[in-house]
Amino acid sequence: MRNIAIIDSNKDFRELIRKMIDSFPSLSNVDYRIYAYNCADEFLKYLNQIPMDIILLDIEMPVTNGLETAEILRDIKNQAIIIFITSDIDDMKDAFGLNVYGFIDKHEFMTSFPSVFLNCNEYLERNIYLLFKTNTGNLKVRKNDIIYASFEKRKVALYTKKEKIYVNLVSLTKFFDLVKSCGNFIYINRSTVINLHYLTSISNYEANLSGILYPILISKEKYKEVTIRFMNTLPYNNY
Repeated sequence: MRNIAIIDSNKDFRELIRKMIDSFPSLSNVDYRIYAYNCADEFLKYLNQIPMDIILLDIEMPVTNGLETAEILRDIKNQAIIIFITSDIDDMKDAFGLNVYGFIDKHEFMTSFPSVFLNCNEYLERNIYLLFKTNTGNLKVRKNDIIYASFEKRKVALYTKKEKIYVNLVSLTKFFDLVKSCGNFIYINRSTVINLHYLTSISNYEANLSGILYPILISKEKYKEVTIRFMNTLPYNNY
């Protein structure tokens, strides 16, 4: 499921964006859901409950504006891709360092939005999701939904927020090669790779992960590295 957030104080404009997204033929085979919010504060209230993939964000909003919202998302290391929508393109200079895919000038919205949005979706397909073969067919998994992976029964088992999935990879190394560019996956022992964003605490050579009811052993060889990486990510663990 691809989750798309529209954050704009203008109800008519939110509906316009929704209708345009629904009209794109190239998305007819994409499983997506659109969430519309009239302000950033309403969006932030539900952020932990609904992981977003794309955020269409108006910059000029009361209370918390779009730039401030993007800064909050950056500070908690939220991985959603932001497309700013603005009436003043000079706002671009203030967005440096934020996870911004593109800008759309409201005055040119009808002509600019299709290409920016569809290119963003193609980027998601290449960089945010992983495609695995399973015994029942191909399966697409969002990288950041994976809490940890382990090698079991001669297969790689993925533990996600919702389920445990066996995928047809011959080794855990093959899985790690797919996710290492993210920077938040790490081996904690020879047969287990965890997503650091879900690591809540370390005690007695054991890792405690959000969403997992049992601790996982950290090997002596990996303990120092895992501890250092965990301390560096402490302010950002938001899953």
